[in-house]
Amino acid sequence: MGDRHIVLVTRPEPGLSEALNELKKRGWQGMACPALEIKPSEPFPPLDCKAFLVTSGQALSALARQKRDKLLVVVGEKTASRARESGFVNILVASGNAASLETLCLARGLTGPDVVLACGQGMRGQDYGESLRVSLSVRSLYAYKVLRPEHLPPDALEAIEKEQTDSILFYSGETVVSFGVLCPLTTARHLKTVRAICYSESIAKRASALGVWSSVEVGAYPPVCLI
Repeated sequence: MGDRHIVLVTRPEPGLSEALNELKKRGWQGMACPALEIKPSEPFPPLDCKAFLVTSGQALSALARQKRDKLLVVVGEKTASRARESGFVNILVASGNAASLETLCLARGLTGPDVVLACGQGMRGQDYGESLRVSLSVRSLYAYKVLRPEHLPPDALEAIEKEQTDSILFYSGETVVSFGVLCPLTTARHLKTVRAICYSESIAKRASALGVWSSVEVGAYPPVCLI
């Protein structure tokens, strides 16, 4: 780690605290630097449907009024764990991405308007679940909206400016874009000493386009979930 021992975590809650705890276990000093805000929707009224599809743990609060034996088909094990903590007992788990969720639903015949996709809405109003909604012919309801905060945390900016930051963790392309917009130019010039650690190759391409890093790498530490 050397003198650069701080890792900034750009994801919002839920998931931010989990990532910080995981970094601590691994001997790093994690610091919160959420580049997005999540605004949950009001919980859906009890719905008479065959199943819910859940592509992010961010959507679970919208299901607070649903029966706990309702079938949930979730994107990965992290989301499944959160669903179990919320009391749900009938859960199918995909392999960590939307493509595997689609494959699982097709294999189980979980298609059509009797299946509800609880999805998010992006900062530009885009529907995060559009491709699944179309491919599976399901209903979709917005469970949360992604917003851009007014600014990044001052302590995180200070850690960059003092060149104490080893790396910044990015969990989505939208997080990269928001960070780039919010990071002041006087701070951004210090990013040439910082690694961008990205959850996927597509996110890494977004980060590389900023052209400000010492390196852009793809890695999964700490364990992460999709927004």
